[in-house]
Amino acid sequence: MVAQGDNLVIEAAVTPGAITAATAGDAEDTALASRLQQSATYTINGTTGATAIIQHRDAGTNSYGVTIAVTLEWPFGDASSPALDNPAKLGSVDLSDFAVTVTQLDGTTNP
Repeated sequence: MVAQGDNLVIEAAVTPGAITAATAGDAEDTALASRLQQSATYTINGTTGATAIIQHRDAGTNSYGVTIAVTLEWPFGDASSPALDNPAKLGSVDLSDFAVTVTQLDGTTNP
């Protein structure tokens, strides 16, 4: 991402909820998508959460690397297992709907 201008504040965000069943209506795929969705962790530039703020405070032009990581964990063995694990074990999911947005915010009123 490249920014130029005074007092720019940029919000980078990843779309939570983008884990979907590989085949709509397939019970195993739907079960797996539900299981993984509950445990997804989003990290942007080392900050846990689905959004992060990047500040650009000078008039020069700067480039900013934005690193987004999504960690999917199978919450195997939690209080819901095996009732939720067994139906999901042969499922497939589609991760192609993950979207990243970059939005300029008002730099005079945001952090």
